[in-house]
Amino acid sequence: MVDGPAPGQDDPREACTQAPIDRRRGRLAARAGRIFCLLYRIARRETRAAPSHARASRATMRPASAGNGASAGGDERAMPHAVECWEQSDLVEVVRLLDEASPVDRFQVDQVREAVFDDLDLDPALLLCVRVGGRIVGAAAALVRPPRGSGGGSGPVGFLKLLAVHPEMEGQGIGSALLAEAERRLADRQARAVRVFGDAPYYLRPGVDFRLTRLVCLLQRRGYTLRGHAVNMEVDLADADLDTAAEEERLQARGIQVRRLELADAAAFQAYMSRHWSWNWTIEASRTLRRRPISTHIALRDGRIVGFACAGASGPGQFGPMGVQPELRRLGIGAVLLKRCLADLRDQGFPTADIQWVGPIAFYARQVGAEITRCFWQFEKPL
Repeated sequence: MVDGPAPGQDDPREACTQAPIDRRRGRLAARAGRIFCLLYRIARRETRAAPSHARASRATMRPASAGNGASAGGDERAMPHAVECWEQSDLVEVVRLLDEASPVDRFQVDQVREAVFDDLDLDPALLLCVRVGGRIVGAAAALVRPPRGSGGGSGPVGFLKLLAVHPEMEGQGIGSALLAEAERRLADRQARAVRVFGDAPYYLRPGVDFRLTRLVCLLQRRGYTLRGHAVNMEVDLADADLDTAAEEERLQARGIQVRRLELADAAAFQAYMSRHWSWNWTIEASRTLRRRPISTHIALRDGRIVGFACAGASGPGQFGPMGVQPELRRLGIGAVLLKRCLADLRDQGFPTADIQWVGPIAFYARQVGAEITRCFWQFEKPL
């Protein structure tokens, strides 16, 4: 019988044989560590000695991200980009970029021209772009709105009218460069804050479509926060009942006439708008006097305008704004004005109508079967 170690004690024979093995392992580990350090120092020297263009090519050899927004997102640590100004001669290229950058919007050149270059607050120094190889790959348009009317606020507010980066150039810092330069120039013009889109009365969109994930991430990363939201509704013009004959006859019996606005009404209409509605709505509605045919319908009582509705004021196929005097609401005036405008759009060949920046959702759903189709987040950043 062979005696073993007492419980809880190590076997002395195992300790004697293990010691030489541990010493050999220690020497091998130390030698491997010295080899690793040597290889690391060699690698660092080779990296430092590499030509700068070679390092740059390695840094940019990554696949372009699939664009799903109107601005850059992802990795914004690329080299700074030179920001310059674009002009009206670049408009077609900028509109093409807008369409390429956003999968949820399509813009027309005339629509963007009116929104940008007819804006009363246009500042050419705030039309910004980044070019690569002579091609515009990022564009922005900003402006400062001074206080106007009773809702003008406490000081000038900056707006981004548009912001777009080509999908193949996303993640390279172009969106951040455009935003930073726009913010700097707006601050120089004493704007107290900057808001993203929704720059009524010359807006392209009421806010940032919530599906534009990369743009939302970029704005949040740069300190923008939500201040509100807006929704658009859509009407299927093929299915909607837009006949107003019976309703107009009933209103006529109450002394209310509904008809299309005429050029001879221009002065009275603009005076009515200025007296009863906001500066924004006055400008938007007045633009329809340039449409052919004029795309505003009005309601009159005793020869005085008491309500209005517009189509195509801010873009093709769009409805709004619309308003009726408070004491005459619930008489069906708004429904007749709405249907007349939508009938115009249907006659022009539009299959659907886009009701922008909706207020009374239930009214539009009840009258013409409109459904909510888009939601926009309205971002703001103090300067």
